[in-house]
Amino acid sequence: MRASRGRMALRGVVASILVGGVLMLGSETPHAATQLAGGTFLVARRGLPDPNFTKSVVLLLAYGPRGAVGLIINGPTDQKLSDLLPQIDGLGGMVYGGGPVAGNSLMMLARAGGPLEDSVRVFADVHVSRSPELLKRLAEDRKGKKSIRVYAGHAAWAPGQLDHEVARGDWHIIPADADTVFAREPSGIWREVLPRDPLLWTMTLP
Repeated sequence: MRASRGRMALRGVVASILVGGVLMLGSETPHAATQLAGGTFLVARRGLPDPNFTKSVVLLLAYGPRGAVGLIINGPTDQKLSDLLPQIDGLGGMVYGGGPVAGNSLMMLARAGGPLEDSVRVFADVHVSRSPELLKRLAEDRKGKKSIRVYAGHAAWAPGQLDHEVARGDWHIIPADADTVFAREPSGIWREVLPRDPLLWTMTLP
């Protein structure tokens, strides 16, 4: 994961979403805030030196013995979805940079009250999919409009790698929530969810 996140070269991305399920590495059982599991946020610590993840918030999709997979949720790009996928009517918003791995592939998060075909539930009413057919159905569903986010690339960790980073203090682990995933102002998410350091304090000088 050494590739620079920066501005992703999205114009070279194929104008279709890779078909196939997301690799699920762990269970979807309830979790504590201090446990690594699918459906938690990884919040980069202050001063994290890795440029791929500086001030990032990652939704962990899966975690287990085979490693971990997640999406950076607060990294919008300057690429419009309608420009990237002109063949799908009704698409609005921007493409998000999901991480430094496989930048030429797309992944979608969708919020729906019930099961979604061709998707996997991550937590609560948030589902993940790589199906272009599902994206088309959701985008063109005028009556039951769903919240949709499309990401180019993703984050991935080899077995034990994320555990090492957490033990080193690189990440805070907190429960994920759908409102934050689909926040209108993603640029402010990191500061909003970053746990306060009890050792830091301020005072007003006279």
